[in-house]
Amino acid sequence: MIWIFVGIIAILLLSFYNLVAKLFSSEISSLYAIPFVSLGVFIAGMISILTTKVISIENLKFSINGAALAIFAGLLWGLGGIFYFLMFSKGTPLSMSLPFVVGGLTIIGSIFGILFLKESATIIKIIGIITIFLGLIILSRSK
Repeated sequence: MIWIFVGIIAILLLSFYNLVAKLFSSEISSLYAIPFVSLGVFIAGMISILTTKVISIENLKFSINGAALAIFAGLLWGLGGIFYFLMFSKGTPLSMSLPFVVGGLTIIGSIFGILFLKESATIIKIIGIITIFLGLIILSRSK
């Protein structure tokens, strides 16, 4: 399966995740939401592990270092999630908050890739980052 189809599936699932997150933000505090969201992630993880056992996927890698980094990433995701859900609970519309967060993630992720992973910093990437940044400024003033 080529990466673009996998990416489209990720986009669809994460878009529905954001819709559901906005819906539950008025029903449960962001501090209480994280354990329940994490339980959903745990269940999805267990399904993926069981699936690999049933269909016998080969070449699966595992290392203690990789597991530690994954746990750290989960910690960062959970802490970020608290603030993400808190933003929703403050009444920020999904149509504004999601592009703001995703745009910010895109900018910072691109900068991290260039600085820490030594990815190329082409003029097109730099123009794209600046364009997204300008879009975030316009979006943040549109409320």
